[in-house]
Amino acid sequence: MADPISSLGSDDSLDCHLDDNAEATSSGAASASSAAPPSAALMCTPEPTASDAPPSGAQSLVARFTPPPALPKSVASSDSPVISRTTLSTSSGAVPGGGSYRVSATGLNTRVETGTLKGSSAEFATAYVQYGKDNDVQLTLARRTLAVSSHDYGVTVTAEAGVARANLGEKNDDGSIGGNIGSGVELAGVEVTVDTPVGSVTYGQSVSMSLGGSMGVRDADHDGKPEFCAKFSIPAYTVGACVEDFW
Repeated sequence: MADPISSLGSDDSLDCHLDDNAEATSSGAASASSAAPPSAALMCTPEPTASDAPPSGAQSLVARFTPPPALPKSVASSDSPVISRTTLSTSSGAVPGGGSYRVSATGLNTRVETGTLKGSSAEFATAYVQYGKDNDVQLTLARRTLAVSSHDYGVTVTAEAGVARANLGEKNDDGSIGGNIGSGVELAGVEVTVDTPVGSVTYGQSVSMSLGGSMGVRDADHDGKPEFCAKFSIPAYTVGACVEDFW
């Protein structure tokens, strides 16, 4: 007859060990158990198979580093631009960044907030007065801006009609900080700006009686290198440039 212990040991799914309760019995019971076959003091339990769940610690690590399942995409693409629209409204309050206060009235203002066309806008019958560190009074009958940008390159085309403006301050239209001054009236005009990683160039033509200029410093691409900017307008022409520090 085969040895019972050998028979149990040959089963990979069982874990055999001494029964602790057998060792804790009285001396009489111990004597009786000593006469029993050796296998009587063994307790056999099934071993965990490969399909059993991993320890709780491993489960927490898996849950932490495993990305959540992808949600089904909606019919509208996530790349669709976000467009804001303001109609027949007025507003007043401090200008972001502090130092100035603005009061404005808007007939219609539509602006693209995200995507490749971010910064594109159309406005009709707008007016605002700003005072403080930046003083600016502007009336606009119509202005249309088309902006296209990708990978630090961009082109902005602005066409406007019926504009009257007077300005004196430190925050310039090109985003630089320095100083600006100007005034005039424009019947119609077009201005084009080309942006690159090392700066920008601006050129415009208009039917106007305007004079103005600005100079300042900016860091449009946030690379820690300053860009030095200058822009000047005389009747019929506007020229400007921003050049990143390379010297």
